[in-house]
Amino acid sequence: MINICRADIYRILRSKGFYIILGVVLLLICFTLAAMEPGVVFSIGLQQSDVSEAIKEISYDEYSHFTIKQSRDFLMHSPVYWLERDYLSQNMNYYYMFIVIAVITITSDFSNGSVKNTLSSAISRRKYYMAKAGLAAALCLSVLLFSTLMVHLGMRLFNSSANILSFAELMKIFVLQLPVALTLVSILVGLSFIFRKTAVINGVTIPLVMVFQLFMMIAKNLIKWDIPFEDYELSSMFYFMAHDPSSSYIVKCCLICGALILAFNIAGYTSFKKAEIR
Repeated sequence: MINICRADIYRILRSKGFYIILGVVLLLICFTLAAMEPGVVFSIGLQQSDVSEAIKEISYDEYSHFTIKQSRDFLMHSPVYWLERDYLSQNMNYYYMFIVIAVITITSDFSNGSVKNTLSSAISRRKYYMAKAGLAAALCLSVLLFSTLMVHLGMRLFNSSANILSFAELMKIFVLQLPVALTLVSILVGLSFIFRKTAVINGVTIPLVMVFQLFMMIAKNLIKWDIPFEDYELSSMFYFMAHDPSSSYIVKCCLICGALILAFNIAGYTSFKKAEIR
């Protein structure tokens, strides 16, 4: 397992894809710090940015005529707006970067045929799966932690007059969001071992979140349910975990995330165990 991880880390450090991910993260952070609003790749979260709450102090029409500098100054001096919290609440947008990491660490091996050679060198499928899943999780969480710390550092260096979270508050949000992030990784790992082809994985995972959210909203309007199931959708979990959630909400989210992590890893490993590797 250690040798597999070492080889993958060496290959990842030499690949352009991983550095593109880091570049996108830094670009998002720079935009966030400059505009005082969360930078996003694609907006796939069900919950709105906290900017919508901050501008309730004035009329929307007045805010819509603000220049970028005026909106930045307004948000920087707003007593109710915390950019770091808002940025972390939109962490679902890192889903697309997680897809790239899953492709680099898992499906690329199936595409180039190196899986068969690895398995023929006295490495069991269980150890192979654990090594790949563990590395994918470590890389995804590292990207998320890097982003969290860079936003905090950037706020202290460039936006020190705005509301800034303490380091303890920042880490509390990161820890609370860990089960949600691990669920995203487990979904991508499981699907990668089930489909094992980069083109199929991209075709399935890229629209997956938006399709699920659309289905949920349609079902909610048709069934007219009173239970807020959308609060337990993954992007909503990211949002609420950043906003001082109740203990009962944390427990429910952890149970849901734990069930999804087990389900997708069991499905992925079972499919990989039975698959004919060529």
